[in-house]
Amino acid sequence: MVEKGIPIPPEMFADRSSLRLGVINITTSLGFLAFCLISHDEFWRELWGVGLIGLAIGIGYIIVWKKSNGNLS
Repeated sequence: MVEKGIPIPPEMFADRSSLRLGVINITTSLGFLAFCLISHDEFWRELWGVGLIGLAIGIGYIIVWKKSNGNLS
């Protein structure tokens, strides 16, 4: 597209759905939580609560996705 001089449509960059972001946040947070809880280092074991923040954000993204698609009353 760029080589031909055609402008790039903004829709190509706005393809991040709330479902995708929610799943990424939840899985990343669960991985971080698992790492913290099985770690033998006391520093990491005390940071397990930080993983809950990403988990809550991911759940929020999924709720927004469901509401925007009309799947949730």
